[in-house]
Amino acid sequence: MRATPGCRRALYGLLLAAVGACGCRSPMGTAALKPLPEESASIADVMGPQERRLRSVEWQNRKDQLKSSGFPLEGLAEFEAAQALYDQGEYRAAERAFTSLARQRSRAQQTWQSRVEELFAREPVSSLDGYGDPIEEDALFMVGETQFARQRYASAQDSYGRLLEKYPSTRHLDQVTGRLFQIARTWLGVPQQAQSEDGIELVSHSEDGRETPKVEVASGPANWPVVPNLFDRTRPVFDTNGRAMQALESIWRHDATGPLADDALMLQATYYQRKGDFVEAARLYALLRETYPDSSHVQDAVILGSHVTLASYSGPEYEGRALQDARQLKQIALQSFSELSEDQRERLNEELELIAQQEAERDWKLVEFYLRKNQPASVALHCNRIINRYPNTPLAARAWEVLRAQEEEFDSPRRWRPRFGIAPAPGAVEDQSDAAAPAVDADPPPGGETEEPKRSWLPRFLRPVESPPDLKPVVPDEVDDQTAEAEAVGRVKL
Repeated sequence: MRATPGCRRALYGLLLAAVGACGCRSPMGTAALKPLPEESASIADVMGPQERRLRSVEWQNRKDQLKSSGFPLEGLAEFEAAQALYDQGEYRAAERAFTSLARQRSRAQQTWQSRVEELFAREPVSSLDGYGDPIEEDALFMVGETQFARQRYASAQDSYGRLLEKYPSTRHLDQVTGRLFQIARTWLGVPQQAQSEDGIELVSHSEDGRETPKVEVASGPANWPVVPNLFDRTRPVFDTNGRAMQALESIWRHDATGPLADDALMLQATYYQRKGDFVEAARLYALLRETYPDSSHVQDAVILGSHVTLASYSGPEYEGRALQDARQLKQIALQSFSELSEDQRERLNEELELIAQQEAERDWKLVEFYLRKNQPASVALHCNRIINRYPNTPLAARAWEVLRAQEEEFDSPRRWRPRFGIAPAPGAVEDQSDAAAPAVDADPPPGGETEEPKRSWLPRFLRPVESPPDLKPVVPDEVDDQTAEAEAVGRVKL
């Protein structure tokens, strides 16, 4: 008794679940295990849109010439028979026919040595040399098309991936990227309404006052990467969201100049933003701004990128580059986009104030650190920095208190006076009673008692110099010979 397809699928899912529980990684996680591209890699054989269209026309003309001349091309009859099955709606039979044809064409061009090399190759074998085999290229594409028509989207994505691995500049690249974008949109639950004028799906928040689709990240056990999907055949067995991200990344990596590259990046960044992975979202928004400055999503990439960059900041104990990037993006948004609403401008200004407060907290952490290390000069430096750069924050008043406490601790007879060229605190009145006080380092009056100098809490190298040092030549008492006299020349005594 043979098992039914449903039973085989259930057993297969349970087996993969056991493997995943033992540490199996999702397809997105295997990207880090792939070898880095060689520095000598060339893009000389990569073809653009115009060259791909010329190849399609050339291949069609070649087929017509062969048919009219009565010399059929090997494999062309099998391809047309499979194409007839696809046109009649028999997708299952057409898939088997195209798969068999693609396997035959691949085997016919290989020797035993090339098969062994392909088996142990670190990277997939490409057919960029010349035109490759156009029948095999078309057969690989039609395998994905038959699976897409049957709504086996995971299998279709794998088939499109095999086509792109062997034919990176395939003639069907535009159709493949369109299919991958539609598959990712289906898995992420993005509706097909609200298209822009050019027909590209919008993934931003609003366009001309009209609500546009938002990515809602599904939650629950059914969407966990390690929980198998045993019933819905339109989704992969594991990690639906991860496979959707893989499809979107494949679009802008293989067709960087295509019409869907910036949309795929925007949809991918929006997904990570809704998921709460602000670091990855900020990276993708930055990649969108740098790679596609003329995209219709640039404004959203700047505004949303500033929000997620600020949200990725981990606190004053960590690196503060995120605060600098977020402040720069918010200032660019306020200066460059005149169509921002009042609510958006108010929020950006509020977040700029929040950034200033968090930067002041970073300096305040340094103040606390140098207080524990008992380094008054460093404490004064960072306190003055807080007062000058962030005068409207509550930490500025605390910095004044620390400076006054430092002055009182070292028994200074004067009230606090700024030492680094800053204005005194509001309400502070300088004491002029010490204007005629003798300098600390001045010589004591003759015949009088030496008065103990007042201590200063600043180190000696930061105190002002009252007078230049008195340099006196050293003359030896007895000069025995010319050598001793020559050694005495140039000596000075402080």
